[in-house]
Amino acid sequence: MRRHPFLAAVLLVCVGWGGWNWFWERPLHPPDGVLAADDPRQTDSDLIPEDLALGWGPMSDNRVLRKIDISQSNRFYYWRAPADSPIGKDSIITHSANTL
Repeated sequence: MRRHPFLAAVLLVCVGWGGWNWFWERPLHPPDGVLAADDPRQTDSDLIPEDLALGWGPMSDNRVLRKIDISQSNRFYYWRAPADSPIGKDSIITHSANTL
């Protein structure tokens, strides 16, 4: 019965590795609608040295985010909204930020 324990171990490792990668790399589909309705409260805190582009209010709604291109580069965040954007540029500016 145990003719090839090495092959069984390799197969088990491959299946485990594949399952782990599927779990961590699977696409997430958060629900539509405003997910962070309130303005953020900012405090001094020790965080990792990462930049985060954050959105709240209408900028936390996936229906809005699907229409806006957002990217980060060189410690800045950029957005581009089409002419038929579901929200105006003033709302994008006042409801999003790049944080350190």
